[in-house]
Amino acid sequence: MTATGRRSGGPAKDARRTFMYKTLWLGLLFLFAGTLSAQPDVVVCPACKGEKTCAASNCDAGKVACPGKCLKASSKGWKKKKVDGHRDDELWMEYTWRSEQGTHTRAWSQGHIGEVIEILPSGEAINRGRCEPCGGSSFVACKPCSGTDKCTLCAGVGELIRGEQFWTLSDRQGRQLEGVIKSRTGNSLLFIRAVDLRELTVALDLLDETSRREVEKRFPE
Repeated sequence: MTATGRRSGGPAKDARRTFMYKTLWLGLLFLFAGTLSAQPDVVVCPACKGEKTCAASNCDAGKVACPGKCLKASSKGWKKKKVDGHRDDELWMEYTWRSEQGTHTRAWSQGHIGEVIEILPSGEAINRGRCEPCGGSSFVACKPCSGTDKCTLCAGVGELIRGEQFWTLSDRQGRQLEGVIKSRTGNSLLFIRAVDLRELTVALDLLDETSRREVEKRFPE
């Protein structure tokens, strides 16, 4: 007796199967291509260069030197001076003035950093105590980053999405301006310029047609 199995369906069934596989692969290919094309255009933050920290030149971990007249470690004039009860390597700020009684000298060590030394009209130096702006620390919070030490342009992320967070705007003369649009009020944009982190007010009327159309789409009234 000869055993017989089911027939495979012949060339027509094989062709249908091949067509199905090709259609599936093409669908996956188009899906993958669509996913790639949907990826945002990410740029490294031009302000912090991807470091994520505040790009202000005088910012040190969110702090800047006090604008007041207090003694600071960076003040010029510190020198070593031998004083009883103090280390020989301790630094002092010395003030000298003259009066009818002769020459006078007063000195304050770096233990008085953050205190205000006032020079009276007579030339006498007196200590007014702790500086009010910094509370005696000799530092205040950095204004651009509000003391957070985060880059103000990218909010500490290190990257920006072009067309959503980072913009290259062109005016009618072809000049370009790069940075971040913070907000829109009527016909004006509050803009942070990437090159120096300055806040600018940019009028939409000054932009070329392409830039204005893109901004209005992202920031409708």
